[in-house]
Amino acid sequence: MTITIRGISELKGNLMLAIFDKSDGFGNEDYACEKMVIKVDSKNQEIELSNLITGKKYAIALYHDVNCNQRLDKNILGMPLEKYGFSNDVRSTFGPPSFESAAFIYSQEKKTSITIK
Repeated sequence: MTITIRGISELKGNLMLAIFDKSDGFGNEDYACEKMVIKVDSKNQEIELSNLITGKKYAIALYHDVNCNQRLDKNILGMPLEKYGFSNDVRSTFGPPSFESAAFIYSQEKKTSITIK
């Protein structure tokens, strides 16, 4: 599976990617079934995943950890100061979107690919 991240504004820091396979804890990386740290070296990056299960539902959350402190920096009101995104490019007004709105069914045969802006 290929995940394409587009529109990275700063060529520094890391992309912190979390893959979830259930709704419980979606958006909280402590509940992720897999986590990855990818060094930012391009404004558009591709990430390959090979250990997903065909037919299973997944959702992805990520943020650009510009300062490499391994957390999504927020302002005093709790609004993110660093860029973030979710599979299906879903957005929510307050907090992360629902797992269902970001979810996709992985298919090895159809070569599932996800683009996040």
